[in-house]
Amino acid sequence: MKKSLLFLLMLISVTLLTGQSIDGSKPSSTNDSIPIDTLQVKKDGAIITFFQSKHEIKGVPQDSKLGYDFRFSNTGNEPLLISNVRTSCHCTIASYPKKPIFPGDSNQIALELDTQMLGHFTKVVAVYSNAIDQARVILQIKWRVVEKKANETEIPLDN
Repeated sequence: MKKSLLFLLMLISVTLLTGQSIDGSKPSSTNDSIPIDTLQVKKDGAIITFFQSKHEIKGVPQDSKLGYDFRFSNTGNEPLLISNVRTSCHCTIASYPKKPIFPGDSNQIALELDTQMLGHFTKVVAVYSNAIDQARVILQIKWRVVEKKANETEIPLDN
């Protein structure tokens, strides 16, 4: 009995070491080589990609016009629809495209910023869309308003 048990243990050990199953077929392994591309699931849909999600503007003269455009692209394979854009304060006005942005196309969220009060300002803008990767994107804009000098002119909206 001891010899039979020893023989059985040796047979199992040899089988495990050689990578063969008892019936002679190679066992399946989680280490088998599978290309990574086949493991990744590709999703169809719109993908919103902003060129930058934060921006800072320094030294803006008081009571001047100030604006900034957050540029983005649709890097997905279906049309992107911006459903809403919300700002954290009435001192920031956002304009956004109402028509679909087709795959590969770019557009922008245009902001108009209030410069009536002196000081530092930080505001956030929430962009809502049908993007499969991010249905809501948060953008941040900072600016500093300084006292206007007598000979300064307005800053263009596309700063």
